[in-house]
Amino acid sequence: MKNRHGGFSLIELLVVIAIIMVVAAIATPGIMNTMNGIRLRSAASEVAGIMQQCRQLAVRANRYYTVRTAAIQGGRVAYVDLNNNGVWENAAPAPEPIIQLPQSVTVVAAGAPNTGNLTGQCCATFVPQNAAVLPSFNSRGLPCVGPGNATPPVNAISVCNTNAGAVGFVYYMSQTRAFGAVGWAAVSVTPAGRIRVWTYSGTTWQ
Repeated sequence: MKNRHGGFSLIELLVVIAIIMVVAAIATPGIMNTMNGIRLRSAASEVAGIMQQCRQLAVRANRYYTVRTAAIQGGRVAYVDLNNNGVWENAAPAPEPIIQLPQSVTVVAAGAPNTGNLTGQCCATFVPQNAAVLPSFNSRGLPCVGPGNATPPVNAISVCNTNAGAVGFVYYMSQTRAFGAVGWAAVSVTPAGRIRVWTYSGTTWQ
């Protein structure tokens, strides 16, 4: 009597492979979008972090500093402009604080969805500055606007002011995705200097 060895036939193996491929094809967009969402929120948190760092440095130095964005070696960055010359510098002894944004994430001035929902939550007591105005913090650690939003002199201390009103900012970031709609995040700064990260769920900002 011949022994029968256990195992899969070729047809059974092909069926299992086909099922795995179908499940993977269904799950991939969801997994990718989840990972992209994590990257987007992380990038927004880093932007919020460099703003907080700018605020702390301004208080410590008793002057005002500005957070700027730039393209360096093909990538987008945000940095604290310590000498207010509009250029990121890596010179010793104090290289200017900097963060690198993911290639898929861009700081945008317009196009964000349902902005009224966000401003209704973060900015009910003030009107955010135009997105073209760079975020600055004065010697008291409060958000402010430089004279004409131009590059100020290095020894400027009190010229960054509140323009006789409450100054706050909202900056939006978009993320291109291989699957689904564009992802959105934002960083808000209240006149009291409170900084918060927001993400868009597809219907509301949270």
